[in-house]
Amino acid sequence: MNKWLVLSFVALSFSAPPLYAAPRDELSQTQSELRQARSRQTDLSDQNRKLEGELGDLQEQLVKLAAAIQKSERALSKAEATLAVLDDELGQKRAALEKNQARLQQLLQAVIRLSRMPPEAMVMMPGDSEAAIKAARALKMTSASIKEEVESISFQVAEL
Repeated sequence: MNKWLVLSFVALSFSAPPLYAAPRDELSQTQSELRQARSRQTDLSDQNRKLEGELGDLQEQLVKLAAAIQKSERALSKAEATLAVLDDELGQKRAALEKNQARLQQLLQAVIRLSRMPPEAMVMMPGDSEAAIKAARALKMTSASIKEEVESISFQVAEL
């Protein structure tokens, strides 16, 4: 029986884990966790640097966009001022055209009346020949004046 007792004791001693193994396992596990934490910290630091770089790039782009917006706003203000000046000019030219139109209508009616009269009839008009020559010159000058006026109005209409 002693023999069985000794054998049992020997068998139990081989099957039971040593008492000093647990702290080594804990130490090994703690060291592994520490390595993982350091690796994670390194990864987070790298990611942080990368994000800071991207943030810097975005801030530069924002500054450039703000400058471009300001430039566009200045150009828009300048264009609006030019538009206001052109609007005034347009109003003035329309008023001048309306005024010229009334005067031209009167001249045109006079020329039409005179042009309906044949040149021979002017010679036969009552009065002396000098008056007929003056009337012919007046008609010629009027038609030249009307031609110039029409060219001027055509130019103004083209500008409008």
